[in-house]
Amino acid sequence: MSQVRFRVMPNAWFALVRYYLRVDNVVVRLFDTRLYHEIGTDYILREFKHQEGSYDALKKAGFNPSSEWMLS
Repeated sequence: MSQVRFRVMPNAWFALVRYYLRVDNVVVRLFDTRLYHEIGTDYILREFKHQEGSYDALKKAGFNPSSEWMLS
């Protein structure tokens, strides 16, 4: 599943690009890329985060997949 969210403000914009991969009963991976730009500047800040865990370890830590995490 992929999601893109934007927030546009008078002097800047922000974007979150999230890629979620789930292999049932095996592994869960999450890739987040955040982009931020202030109007009038010549650069974009980018932050990238990768998280991964086995399905069993996540369940032991209290992760209960809601309908948002389930794909049909």
